Amino acid sequence: MNKITLNWKKQREYFITLDNDTILNFIAPYVQKFKKKYNNLFLILKQNNLGCKTVTLPDNIKWCGGKIPILSKLPNAIDLITLYYCNKYYYAIFSPDM
Repeated sequence: MNKITLNWKKQREYFITLDNDTILNFIAPYVQKFKKKYNNLFLILKQNNLGCKTVTLPDNIKWCGGKIPILSKLPNAIDLITLYYCNKYYYAIFSPDM
């Protein structure tokens, strides 16, 4: 089991190849107080050549449609998660196997 921390303060896009089941933790991006500046973030997850790896994401993600999506499990599948950060929550849209 891999544990990876994504620091959204340092970059807005991460590309991760899943070689093992993985737990992801997020460090929130900077948000300027009293200004409506929020962050659009991109997480790209690629299965390795064997596939079937799982990912555990933080609890403060609110998914479009209200359901946690099922990541693609096929070998070399690529999933895109688009995140919008606002008020301690990440609002997410899932695009399976691009």
